[in-house]
Amino acid sequence: MIIDVHAHLFSWDIPSRPYWQDSAKVLAAMFRKPEQLIVDRMPRLWDTTGEKLVADMDTAGIDKAVLLAIDYMPGGISTPFDLEEQHKVYVKAAERYPDRLLVFAGVDPRRPAAVGFVEKAAKEWHVKGIKIHPCCGFYPNEPCAYRLFDRCQELGLVVLTHTGPEIGPMYSKYAQPMYLDEVAKDFPALNIIMAHAGMTGYEEAAMLCSVNPNLYVDLASWQKMYLAFPEADFYQRIKVLLNLGGRNRVMFGSDWPILTRMHVGHTAWTAVFKEARQRAAKFGIEFSQEEVDGILGENAARLLGLKSG
Repeated sequence: MIIDVHAHLFSWDIPSRPYWQDSAKVLAAMFRKPEQLIVDRMPRLWDTTGEKLVADMDTAGIDKAVLLAIDYMPGGISTPFDLEEQHKVYVKAAERYPDRLLVFAGVDPRRPAAVGFVEKAAKEWHVKGIKIHPCCGFYPNEPCAYRLFDRCQELGLVVLTHTGPEIGPMYSKYAQPMYLDEVAKDFPALNIIMAHAGMTGYEEAAMLCSVNPNLYVDLASWQKMYLAFPEADFYQRIKVLLNLGGRNRVMFGSDWPILTRMHVGHTAWTAVFKEARQRAAKFGIEFSQEEVDGILGENAARLLGLKSG
């Protein structure tokens, strides 16, 4: 079984227009392109039904994907969209493809009603977990996050949190893996996924996994690492995650549709791991079939309580 633990549904209003406006400004400056050109290309990412995602999954041989809703509140400023309405889009997509899609609710812990929202999401929408985005302006070991984690632990929900660099107006300092060491120890029954494996902080993320049995990492956005480094170096970094963090802690993710549409396609990205043993062997790097199967889906299946195979 292949499980993508990190995917999204997007439109102009999901997660919000400010999110896309901020992204366009950064991408335009980064690639030296007119901002309007970036804006005009954004609709190719839109999917509010799950149809495009599932079609890509079929082509890539992916069995299931976890949809992560995003509560975009940089600086704690309330977003102009209705958080519940956004989640209904995700829930309806999962209902349309019940054997393929799972949902994690997205909520900023600074919202006064955050705990109640998570309770509703768990009991009425049957979400498997929640996603938080510390880069919006809070540390994951702050009291506001702790009240949310306490309820998630009681409800048996998994927490997925962004780790690693992020574009403005969000700030990367809030998402360093180290802040999760305290969280993992204070909530030993709470399973936590460090999204993106900390990116440049992947060694720190791996070491934290080695001392906290409830910490995991996903490889979403590692398409950037795959393109930035020689293939041998990329696979060596994956081995570091496995050797330090544990072979049952590393999970496949794509960050669909952004990275798969802009960098490495879904099928090609899946092949990077399906073919890891053969590709890495050329450089003297060995992966066991158990490690490959674990990354592609077995680890996620165990964590989410899904039947594997």
